[in-house]
Amino acid sequence: MKEIATHPSQKDWITAIVFFPMYVLFAAILPWVGLNYLYLNSPTGKAPVSLDIATFVFGGLVAFWFFWRIINRQYWRLTDSELIFGIRRAVRLSLADIDKIIVGIPREFPMEKLANPMQQQLFATQRNLSLLLIFRDGTLLPLYLYLIPNGTELISEFESRFQNHLVKNYTYTPDAIRVLKRADLNTLIRSSGLQITQF
Repeated sequence: MKEIATHPSQKDWITAIVFFPMYVLFAAILPWVGLNYLYLNSPTGKAPVSLDIATFVFGGLVAFWFFWRIINRQYWRLTDSELIFGIRRAVRLSLADIDKIIVGIPREFPMEKLANPMQQQLFATQRNLSLLLIFRDGTLLPLYLYLIPNGTELISEFESRFQNHLVKNYTYTPDAIRVLKRADLNTLIRSSGLQITQF
């Protein structure tokens, strides 16, 4: 069977590159101000240059970590037997371990209320087409792939292969909604404590 892989779009890469310096400054400014405040009463009245450099190195590491997480979560590969996650393909999930797949996830996205009607429709479509994979050990995986290149193809393939596992029009409990709204996009939830596998 043909493998399907998702990946970040060119726009995602450009956004990461353009906004990287700004995030470096955001991450560095608070420790930089704090260090210089501590050195106000020193003979020089300011922190050594080496500490200034260190704060911006720290900001660079934080910014890199932030964008790496965003980009990495868009890499998924569906094979005959596995769902593989990440640029380095470090996480491999056996398809045989899937218990149920719920179609649609109740999640509001940041900035959604400020979006224009067309963008709000995109968010609504993403919610409706997202998949919540439930594994036999209770692990949950909310997959939001609609806006990612090849995402719709991967979603369609999942629904085609797992027709007997699909659950549509599922009514989530308030606890489930709370957990899923707090969960990071496209990230495993290993200890949710939810009794969501009871249908």
